[in-house]
Amino acid sequence: MADDLTGALTAIVAVATLPLGTLALLFVGWEIGILVFVVGWFLLTPLIPIVGEELLPALGGSSADAASDADADADDALTQLRNRYARGEIGDAEFERQVEKLIETEDVDVDRSGTFDPDELRPDRDERNPDFERGR
Repeated sequence: MADDLTGALTAIVAVATLPLGTLALLFVGWEIGILVFVVGWFLLTPLIPIVGEELLPALGGSSADAASDADADADDALTQLRNRYARGEIGDAEFERQVEKLIETEDVDVDRSGTFDPDELRPDRDERNPDFERGR
């Protein structure tokens, strides 16, 4: 949606600059007319798509918080699941199995700190005793 709005706003500014600049040239003076053309075509038209991708979602009220986005996705998935169950597309057992799967993934914390511990991925390590290595 932000891309559509950004594209439409860019087109409006680009098209509106010509009549506004022409009117300014005719009725106000050549300095103001040239200023309208420069600001419209060389400043606003290129900047709207660049800045609009960042600003319009913020102005539109969408949250930049990844946790709230994840909660919204989980709510959407649960809502879709409920709708499928209500329409009879899935049965009781399938509904409960998928709800359990959603609940399990809801509590998963993703570490985005960028740190990597290779010992976490080694299958030959015993999780209960990190000093013990299997098969050695």
